[in-house]
Order: sequence, then C-alpha cells, then structure tokens
Amino acid sequence: MNTNKGTIYTSEDILKNIARKIETLEFKPGSKISENEIAQTYQVSRTVVRSAFAILREWGLIEVYPQRGTYITKINVAYIRDMQFVRNAVETAVMKEVMKKKDKSQLLTVLQKNLKEQEKFKHLKKYEDEFFRLDESFHRAFMDFIHRENIPEIINLNIQNIQFRRWRYLEVETLVLMEKIIEQHTCIYEAVKKGNERQAVEVLQEHLLTASQTSFNIWEKYPDFFVHTA
Repeated sequence: MNTNKGTIYTSEDILKNIARKIETLEFKPGSKISENEIAQTYQVSRTVVRSAFAILREWGLIEVYPQRGTYITKINVAYIRDMQFVRNAVETAVMKEVMKKKDKSQLLTVLQKNLKEQEKFKHLKKYEDEFFRLDESFHRAFMDFIHRENIPEIINLNIQNIQFRRWRYLEVETLVLMEKIIEQHTCIYEAVKKGNERQAVEVLQEHLLTASQTSFNIWEKYPDFFVHTA
C-alpha cells in the first residue's frame, strides 16, 4: 500500500482509502485486515484507524471475529441476485414509460454523447472509474428523462453502493465484458431511436441479465470471494 510521506491522514481519509481498495478488489473479499498494519502504513494512532473501521463495519465492508481478527466481508450472492432482480424490474418499467414519450430527441442526444465517450474504453480490460460513471449515467439518463431522478438512490444504483460496485469490477475484469457492455448500450440506443418499445425492452433486459447469466463462472473461479447465505 502506497502512502505519501509527510501527509497527515484523518480517520475520514483512511476510511475513503480502505473503502476504495475494497471496492476495486485490491483488498480481496475474505482477506484479513489489521488495525496495527493500517496504523503503521498511514502513520496514525490505532484510535484513528478504529474510527474508520467502525464505519466500515456499519457499511458491511468488514467483519470482526473474536479471537480471529478483522476480515473484508465476502460478496453476498443473495444480495447481488436481489439487486439484479430489482434493477431489472425498475429499469424495464422506466423504459416502458420512456417509450410512451413522442419526443425523445433530448434523451437521444444525451445517450449519443455518452456512447461516444464509452467508445474510448472499448478495448480496455480493466473496469476504469470513468467507464463506471458513464455506464451508470447511461442508465440514469432514462430515469432523468421521465423525471424519476430519485430512483437511482432508491435502488442503490448510485456511486455509493460499494457492495454492488465490487461485484461489477469482478464481473468485468473476469469476463472482459467491456466491449459487450458498450455493444448492448448501443443496441438500446438504436431501439429507442427507432421507437420500437418491444425491442428496447428486450435488449435492455438482455443487458441487465448478462451478469446473471455469467454469475456461475465467476463464483466457480473465485469461490472464496462469495458467501451464499441470504
């Protein structure tokens, strides 16, 4: 872990840094994390680290086992499945509302600009932060268009959702789906542009179900990263 010498770290700094490392899988699910090691790395007291750890526990990112230590929480399969189910239901309903609008020119302009930016990441194998923002912005655009701006927060589609984001990092980096994601986004755009509601819903659902269809491969490759309890 690299830190800048001479920098004075606060509990909030450490919280953000550790959360980020958990999110991007630098700190692997199920791996051990030590208060002492973190304190030494950032040159702070254990009290400062303990404050950060308390919030990480509240967020469900670490677990403390008496006599054993503190560990990075594994990815909950039931949570991911439920999240996928909710997103599918909500975004399908949103798409149907979008397709009822006669003038979708404003939405199409936003989507076209977004897709143009996505193309820059087409051949990358790493799930870059900027691409994640573009990915989520693409989906958010439909909700904004029908004035349902609060939906992302309600279904935890926002950037704060570390649990789901680390699944996304693992999914894309494991299966190299970047190009496929962009291709599916483009198909959604084209269906909306043509005004074909049935096709728009079908390609959207195919896109959202990609993770579900490939989940088994990920669980099989990284069994120690997951917990299969409800």
